[in-house]
Amino acid sequence: MKHDFIKGKLCRTKVEENIIAVETGQPLTLPLATLNKSCKFRKMYNKFCGLSEEQKAKKREYNQRPEVKAKLRMYRQRPEVIARKRGYYKKYCQRPEVKAKLRMYRQRPDVKIKIRENCRRYYQRHKIRINRNHRRYYQRPEVKARFRAYYQKSKIKNK
Repeated sequence: MKHDFIKGKLCRTKVEENIIAVETGQPLTLPLATLNKSCKFRKMYNKFCGLSEEQKAKKREYNQRPEVKAKLRMYRQRPEVIARKRGYYKKYCQRPEVKAKLRMYRQRPDVKIKIRENCRRYYQRHKIRINRNHRRYYQRPEVKARFRAYYQKSKIKNK
């Protein structure tokens, strides 16, 4: 089964082979869960073996039940699910077109005002804690030593 994957992705020939199997009504050579990772296979499978309208309605009705919603809510709150989503989002935000879009969004005047307002509100709400941490940081010996060294270099330059 290792040869079915190339660099963690499903081999294209295996996907096409299974698409033909679906079209002809033959059994699949790989598990359906594995094949569903391929968008191409999923589209073709839904085209040939898709749900009817009444099945879609039943599924929609089932997903509206409170116990199903509660179960889904509990699943989404699990730490590994949250971590996986966060990983996907980080990867998404690293794409250049997304970075450019966000940069353009932040340059809009109304958004700049909103960001500035939120920063001001945050600082007012957490002023005591921020100042306490700031003082604590600058009292550390390694930080004091770094500042002393920096200012002595500037004094030597000025002379």
